[in-house]
Amino acid sequence: MFESLPVEVVSVLTRGIGKVLVMEGEAANWVKSWAGAVRIVQNQLVNSDSLDAAMASLLATDILLANMLAFITAMRLNPMLSS
Repeated sequence: MFESLPVEVVSVLTRGIGKVLVMEGEAANWVKSWAGAVRIVQNQLVNSDSLDAAMASLLATDILLANMLAFITAMRLNPMLSS
């Protein structure tokens, strides 16, 4: 299944934010890359031609959503971001 994921999605899945203290620009770049990966993986789901490709898209979506939840939680603790 992993092989059916686009390189851009794999890049985002393997690169989490990983820290609380980040500058606003770095946080914004992470969100932009995350949003792009979500767009790509949802398009892949709609256009899937096999069960493996569809399941990979669904699993990648699950990971991306979990990553966003962790990111939001971490950024709530980040004193370097404006309210």
